[in-house]
Amino acid sequence: MKRLSAGFLRAYEKCWAQPRAGEEDVFGFGTPQRPADLVPSPPLPSDAPYPTHADMLTLHLTPERYRRLARDLSRLLSEAAAEGISEQGERCTLAVLGFAGSLGPEVQARGISRGLDSFLGAE
Repeated sequence: MKRLSAGFLRAYEKCWAQPRAGEEDVFGFGTPQRPADLVPSPPLPSDAPYPTHADMLTLHLTPERYRRLARDLSRLLSEAAAEGISEQGERCTLAVLGFAGSLGPEVQARGISRGLDSFLGAE
């Protein structure tokens, strides 16, 4: 997990920095009562040939549905693996993560939460 996290963060930082090349970094400080203004997101889609993409979903599932959904997502990775190694392109890592629980108490209160952080842009 450490290697996966570190690799994704390196790639994410490259995608984040690319459209902002030559700009100065801006830092904001805030408190829970007065949050800092957020830096606007970079324009989408990214010009990077392999833009990072994170798509997270938290919802209530039965054990059977959880297993079926995790297997379906892994099946997509198996299909890609069956295509074999291409002489073109670069190495890319795609991961399927699943676990019981949520990312925080605010997610549990709403029941369903979707988090998308992607430089792919809309297609």
